[in-house]
Amino acid sequence: MRSICGCRSRTLCIQIPNQQPANMFKAFQFLPWMKSKKPMKKITLGICAMDKKAQSKPMREILSRLPAELFEIVMYGDELILNAPVEEWPVVEVLITFYSTKFPTEKALEYIKLRNPFLVNDLEMSFTLRDRRKVYEILLGLGFALPHHVYCNREPGVEDPNVVEEFDEYIVVNGVQVNKPLVEKPVNAEDHNIYIYYPMSAGGGSKRLFRKVKDRSSEFYPNINEVRREGSFIYEEFVITQGTDVKVYTVGPDYGHAEARKSPVVDGRVKRDSDGLEVRYPVILSPEEKIMARKIVRAFKQTVCGFDILRVQGTSYCCDVNGFSFVKNSRKYYDDASQILTELMIGAVRPDYLLQPSTQAPLIRTLFSGSAARQKDRNAPTSYTPYGARTPSTSLSASSLPASKKEVNDDRATLGDVDMSMHSVESSATTSNNWRRGVDHQEELRCVIAIVRHADRTPKQKMKIK
Repeated sequence: MRSICGCRSRTLCIQIPNQQPANMFKAFQFLPWMKSKKPMKKITLGICAMDKKAQSKPMREILSRLPAELFEIVMYGDELILNAPVEEWPVVEVLITFYSTKFPTEKALEYIKLRNPFLVNDLEMSFTLRDRRKVYEILLGLGFALPHHVYCNREPGVEDPNVVEEFDEYIVVNGVQVNKPLVEKPVNAEDHNIYIYYPMSAGGGSKRLFRKVKDRSSEFYPNINEVRREGSFIYEEFVITQGTDVKVYTVGPDYGHAEARKSPVVDGRVKRDSDGLEVRYPVILSPEEKIMARKIVRAFKQTVCGFDILRVQGTSYCCDVNGFSFVKNSRKYYDDASQILTELMIGAVRPDYLLQPSTQAPLIRTLFSGSAARQKDRNAPTSYTPYGARTPSTSLSASSLPASKKEVNDDRATLGDVDMSMHSVESSATTSNNWRRGVDHQEELRCVIAIVRHADRTPKQKMKIK
């Protein structure tokens, strides 16, 4: 292939002057790896979500970057979702659907069973994601560290109500002691009213966390020390994070965008930028956190997924998994997410048109290295459809977790060279395609950078006099 723009790429690259970067990205990103020159039949992509989410800025930014010559986007809208029978819903090949307030999940599942589209995110897992107890059980099954915790179940139909005993420095729930300061989380993940109770030796009182209201995210109540007596909760020991939380946003098992923000526990004040958005800072994830990201995506069957990490003295705790989540304001993330989703969807429903991964994606090492891993790839399905209804799920289960230390180390090695920072692709669509198609990718060394300094130096024999 020849290069037009002089960038020394071995693939065709078209230089477009006086264009915005996003438009330029759309112009050349798919040319290198389309197998045939003839036009591909457009993929019908359905967006089945409430208008507040489907019309949000992050969704519009990503959808606008999908090439119009490859995709026909169908927006369902609230009126259709809430009032029309599923038989009248549009027929699409790929479906992006997820739960939010007032979304009829059961109705959408009937539609999925009727039409059998390829799913970007598994909708049925939304029931699990809405119960913090079930989320914790999956995280424990994956071998992740969690703060010491206990469940207090007061749901209708529970024969033996849970017993909670309160003391100045701790509480006891069904015989399990949890020391203060402790966190009281509703089991319903949609309930963000989380309380923190402090020991009387430190002055007592409680802090109430809630969804951001203007510039506030928590309030302290010095005279409220008793835990709530109605509803089901998770009680866990409070962990000190030096005043920050880490938010991770994945697109597939091998890409993540990480940001840190000031914890609402600090003073309850929300730091905002000139655009009114919460101030966040780029974060580079550790190898263990990258493995955590991949396992969460697979276990919860969520290609687009967000989760929260608490960093405590070298240990990372996953404290919440949110399901479908987008980064609020990052053009780099929107570009990466649109390209990964495009290659994912074409590989799922138009695999004959996908010759090889895009060379515009950042270069990284092949995901699976070693003969055993390559043999695993050869036996894998030819198209990557872990969450679609067309093929069996390939997500992790408790029975398929690494059983030995060697297996854990092998899994850790696969992500060792992947940088999951705010401004880099931890594992691009290149690796995703290798993983889902079993293609051995031969990397090309572009340059070597060396910093060299002489080793020995004889001290100068002189004296400085002022």
